[in-house]
Amino acid sequence: MMTKLDYTVFRRISIKHLRRKMCLLTLILPFLTSTTTSLVVARENETANAPYEIGLWGDLPYSDAQEVGVTRLIEDMNSQKLAFTAHDGDLKAGSNSLCDNALYAKALGYFNSLEAPAAFTPGDNDWTDCDRPSNGGFNSLERLDYERLVFFSTSLSLGRRRLAQQVQVVPLCLGVNGVVPCVENRRWTVGRVTYATLNIQGSCNNLCDTTPDPAEYAARNAANIAWMKQTFQVAVEPLPTVPIPYRLTQI
Repeated sequence: MMTKLDYTVFRRISIKHLRRKMCLLTLILPFLTSTTTSLVVARENETANAPYEIGLWGDLPYSDAQEVGVTRLIEDMNSQKLAFTAHDGDLKAGSNSLCDNALYAKALGYFNSLEAPAAFTPGDNDWTDCDRPSNGGFNSLERLDYERLVFFSTSLSLGRRRLAQQVQVVPLCLGVNGVVPCVENRRWTVGRVTYATLNIQGSCNNLCDTTPDPAEYAARNAANIAWMKQTFQVAVEPLPTVPIPYRLTQI
């Protein structure tokens, strides 16, 4: 777990003499503003070999004190010229913190206050651990369904500038009411580097703790493997497709 307020900026990603590569933003753990948003479509073009910077952060805020730090961290990232940002999950502490709707609304506000496109992938503290009594005793799968609605209802990233993403829309995962698309699994390309998110969790990946769910794990694990294999294929030989717009209205 990260215990300090920090983020990593990858500087000067130079790929002039490299084949197309892939970076997987995987999870071992995991508001709206009135400002106008702009759409960024990542594609190969005349600037594909140019260096760029990205901001990686996550595992916070875990306390009220860190709430102030998050605001300052966002201000810092907004002062940089970032191609995109990515939060690797865990919007709160794992115990003694409610998984209520207000949690996700606050996080959405943080993401949409970022100037650069904001990617997010859920963490165990956000949903698998929500069935703990100290977190409110929620149904973990219902909380994941809710995250899918709040953060992943379209094929665009979050943030003031939006990045078009490819989405795993095939219904391979499980929700409260049965099979659903794994819309939290995303893929996008900046320059010649392909990035992807996979919903892989800490706390035994939903196989232990308060209410383990082997069926949910098995479905999501198979979906993750399929998405990862396809991402390697896309990274080497991009498919001749563009992101398919969609909107998730209910699960």
